[in-house]
This record gives sequence, C-alpha cells and structure tokens, in this order.
Amino acid sequence: MMIHHNMLIDIYSTGIEIWLTWLSVALTETFKKAPNFQRDITTFNDAFYNLGKDQFFSFAASIFCLVGFVYSNSLDSARAINGTDDDVDLIVGGTLAAAGEFPFTALLRRSGSFFCGGTLISPSVIMTAAHCLISVPASSTSTLQVTVNTLSASGGTGSEVRSVNKFLLHPNYNSATKQHDIALMALSSPITTVTPVQLPYFSDIGNTFEGQLTAIAGWGTTSSGGSVSSNLLKANVNIVSNSVCRRQYKRGPSIFGIIFSSSFYSTEMMCAAAPGKDTCQGDSGGPLLFGRFQVGITSFGRGCADPNYAGVYTRVTNYLGWISDTQRKILL
Repeated sequence: MMIHHNMLIDIYSTGIEIWLTWLSVALTETFKKAPNFQRDITTFNDAFYNLGKDQFFSFAASIFCLVGFVYSNSLDSARAINGTDDDVDLIVGGTLAAAGEFPFTALLRRSGSFFCGGTLISPSVIMTAAHCLISVPASSTSTLQVTVNTLSASGGTGSEVRSVNKFLLHPNYNSATKQHDIALMALSSPITTVTPVQLPYFSDIGNTFEGQLTAIAGWGTTSSGGSVSSNLLKANVNIVSNSVCRRQYKRGPSIFGIIFSSSFYSTEMMCAAAPGKDTCQGDSGGPLLFGRFQVGITSFGRGCADPNYAGVYTRVTNYLGWISDTQRKILL
C-alpha cells in the first residue's frame, strides 16, 4: 500500500515521540557484546532495509539510523577500549583466571586495539563471533592480530601472537536477528605450543546441556558501558532452558514492523546465566565451556548480568559440520 503525503504528516506527529523513546532504550539494550558501534548501526540498517517497505519506510529508517548514529557516538567514549585501564575486573562477577587455565582463549586486536575474544580450535584457526568481523573488509586482514596463551591483555612471557591471513563469516549470518553468529580466522602460521580447545562431538548434536555448569572467560567490561580488564577473568554460569530463554527474548513491541528486541532461536543459540555473572562488552567471540568442551560462543545479551535476561551464545554443536568444512577451505 502506498502511503501518501497527507498520511505522512499524521504518522510523523503521532510517531516521532515513540521512535525517540524507543531509540534511547533499543540502542543501549540490543548492542552485541563487542565494543564496535559501527556493527550496531549496520544491524539497524540491515533490519530496516530488509523489510522491503515503500519509500516512506526507507526514509523513516534513514532518519532513525542517523539519530541512532549520533546517539551511539555519544556513548562511544564510555565503551572505548584504550588499552590503559588498570581495573582487574572484566566479565561481570568474574575472578582471575589461573595461568594455563584457558590458554586457547584468544584476544583479538584491530589496528592495535582490543575488540573481541576468540578461541584456538586448531593450530592455525581461531573461532570467534561473526559480528566481531562484520565491519572488517576482507582486504584489511593486515589490521588484525591474535594473541593466545596470555592472562594479560598486553601479552607477556609465553604468549603467542599471530597476524591473520583470511577470515570467513558464516554465509547465513544475519546481523538483524543475530543468527549464525560464528566466524573462523586463518592465522599467518601455526601455534604449536598451545593445545586447542576441544569442540563437542557430533554425537552431542541435540544435547541442550540444560542446567549444566559452564565457564566463561574474557577481557571484556565489568558492567554495561564500564571499563575493560587488563587480565583474563572467568566466571561460572548455568545453561538456561530453551523455553526460559525464548520467553526472555520474545519479540517485543514494534513500530511499523521494526522489532526492537532480539528473538531467541534455539537451533542456533543457547543461553547461560548466574546471579551477578555474565559476559559483557568486549567478551564477544569468547568461549562458553562445559568442562574441556566449547559449547558456545559469546554473542549478545540485554545489558550485562540483567537478572531478567540470560546471556546468549552461538550453539557450537549446530555448526560442527560447517566448522569442519570451513577449516579446510580457509587454510587453502
């Protein structure tokens, strides 16, 4: 249906206040857990323009995204990672990781600045979240650097540092719904001094791990918009049932078809939570570990350690086939 100019006047007069109110909430609550605001603007753009609406919707989306860009930039300093913070906390509710406890956990830098986590899954391959790399051009791999076997964000004795030759995002990654949030990176040379993390077995496909105690680790912030850590921290969280997570992340109110809250897709995602503990900005791409097995990849959440919302992780068992095939491709 075409929307005529007279209708636009009425819609703007009744709708602009609603847009601005939802904007202040949506931009802070739907950001994924990495300090990369450009990807969030991309997320909103994708969500709007994939609607396939008429010119009015495109125009309205442009205004919305422009205001969102200004708003997100006003928050950028609060979430910027400058590498000089001395706070020893990171993951919300975390404690210091022990030497050798998570040697496969990777710290990712872009142009020298920390921006995400990851894991070493084979001597030459790092697994991370697709949203961490969505804004990195394929021609800019030279700006990426990976460090493993380190507790300190600045590296240190025994740490292994590599550049990145290539990376591949899951072909079906959707920045609006956050589905298929997984990517692999090929390192410039193998890391032979660190044992890679153990991936689940194919026989684990279909296992929800509901109620199981798991571990999270990273160098992210201690609270939403807080400071990042100079040391690797860990915390224990329990896997939340699919039904509970689905209720928490049910689709919220929408305006002209624009959904402001994330949906939970149990095939591709899993949730984990514990009182006062969660991953946060900067932890994206890092591991969710059940014993020695990585069952999840830190993806997104509603704030950090919000008691009403569990953290959401990419369900690794759903991607075992893709991981196996893509490792071969990326190393060619």
